[in-house]
Amino acid sequence: MVPILHSDKIRELDKQTLLSKGMSNLELIQQAVESFFHAFAFKKKKLYVILCGTGNNGADGLYLAKVLASKKIPHQVIILDYGNSHSLDFDALWAEWKDSKTIKNFKTHNEFEHAIEIIKSENQEIEIIECILGNGINKALKDDFKKTALYLNQINLPIYSIDMPMGLGSQAEQEGVFVRCTHCYTFEFGRLSLLNPENKISFSVVPIGINHPNPNESLGYILESQDVSTPKKDAFAHKYNHGHVLIIGGSKGMYGAPILSSLASYKSGAGLVSSLIPNQGHLALYSHLPEALALDGGEDKIVQSSEAKKNYQAIAVGPGLGSHIQTQEWLLGFLSEKPNSPLVLDADAINILSIHHSWSLIPPLSILTPHEGEFKRMVGSWANFTEKIQKLKDFAVKYQCIIVLKGKYSLICDNRGELFFNIIGSISLATAGSGDILTGLIAGYLAQGFSPLFSAQKAVWEHGKAGFLANGKNLLARELLELV
Repeated sequence: MVPILHSDKIRELDKQTLLSKGMSNLELIQQAVESFFHAFAFKKKKLYVILCGTGNNGADGLYLAKVLASKKIPHQVIILDYGNSHSLDFDALWAEWKDSKTIKNFKTHNEFEHAIEIIKSENQEIEIIECILGNGINKALKDDFKKTALYLNQINLPIYSIDMPMGLGSQAEQEGVFVRCTHCYTFEFGRLSLLNPENKISFSVVPIGINHPNPNESLGYILESQDVSTPKKDAFAHKYNHGHVLIIGGSKGMYGAPILSSLASYKSGAGLVSSLIPNQGHLALYSHLPEALALDGGEDKIVQSSEAKKNYQAIAVGPGLGSHIQTQEWLLGFLSEKPNSPLVLDADAINILSIHHSWSLIPPLSILTPHEGEFKRMVGSWANFTEKIQKLKDFAVKYQCIIVLKGKYSLICDNRGELFFNIIGSISLATAGSGDILTGLIAGYLAQGFSPLFSAQKAVWEHGKAGFLANGKNLLARELLELV
C-alpha cells in the first residue's frame, strides 16, 4: 500500500533516506527522474517543453533534460527564474547546461508567455513537463507564478506535472490557483490534495525508494494490486466450498439492479447465488442469469424473506429495493432479528436506514456502499473534503462498520477509522448499474471467506481495474463484468 502523507513528513523521510542509504540529494533526484522516465511514454516525434523552477523540482527537470538528450528525444528547457532562491542541486545541474541551446531562462511571466507562443507556432506536437515548484509550496501563488499558472490552465496543451502541480500543496483543501495538469506523477507517497475530488487531479504514484513511515504516521493508504491478491482455488474444491450469496432487492421497474449484483457475485468466484426478488422479476432473472436460484420476496416489492434466515456466507441488501413503506418495515424487522451472515447494505437499504436513523441495527463489520448523495443522507452535509473524511471516520467507528464511499477515487473506511483509497478506474464506471456490480462483487468475496475489509478492498480494486481496462469507453454495466 502507498502511504498518504503531508509534505513535512515527506521531507523528513527524504532526509532519513539519504542518511540511511548514504546518498546525496542529487543522487535521489537522479533516481526519481529515472523512475519517472520509465513511467512516462516519451515519443521521439513530439517536442517536450520542460518548465523548471529554481529549486529541487527544477533540478528534476534539468536532470530529465539530460536523460532526454541522451535518448535523442526532442526537448526544450525553460527556466522560470522569478526571484525564488536557487537550490544547490539546481545550480549544480544548471552549471552543466546553461550554455546549451535547448535552455532558455526568463525573469518574468511575460517573457515566458511570449516564448511559449513562439514555440507553439513553430511546432505541432508539444507536451509540457511542469517542474516549477513541486512539493515545496506551502502558500498561495502570487505575482508571476500566479500569472504562469493561470496561463498554463488555458493554454490547451497536455501538461504533466512532476512531484506536484505548481501551486498545489499536500493539504486536502486548496487556496488559490494551481496548475490543472493533464496528469501528475507524484513520488513515492500519496497526498490528500491529489485525492480531493474537488481539485480534479489525475495522478499516479512513482516509487523511487524513499523510506516509508511507521503505520501510525500515515493519513491513509492507496491500494495497489499486490494488496488484493488472492490464492489460487483448490483444484479439488466444489461449489459449496466457494460460498453461497443471497442478493435481496428489486421492486417494480427496478429488477435489473439485483440481477447485475447476482451476476457480479458469480463473477467474483462465489459457488452459489440466490436472488430474493419480487415474483414479477423472476422471468427477467432467469432470462439473464439461469444459474441463479430465485426466491420469493413478494409480488412487486420485498415484503417478506423467511429465506434470509437461512445460513448464507454473505447477504447483500438494497439494489433496486425501493422504499415502499412495507419494504421499510421488512428491512427494519430483518435487521432487528440480527442476521448471522455478513452483510452488504447498498442503495435503498441505506436510504431506508437514513430515513429512520436506525444505524444501531446494523451488525458489526457490515459493509455500506453509499455514493456521495446517499452518504449525505447518512451524515448530513459538509463544508469541505477534510470535514467529509472526518464524518466518514466518525460514522464508521461509532457503528463499527466498513464504508465504501464511491466516487472518482473510491474511499474505504474501516471500523477503526483507517482510510484506503482506490485510484484506478475511468469514466466508464459512471454508468447505471455500476454500483450494483460493486455490491455483488463485495458479497461474492465475503461469501468465499475473505474478511469484510479485504472483501471491500478487493471488490473496489477489481471494479476500478475493469473501468481502467474499459479506458473511458461507453459501456453497459454488464459489459464491465467481462473485464473483471
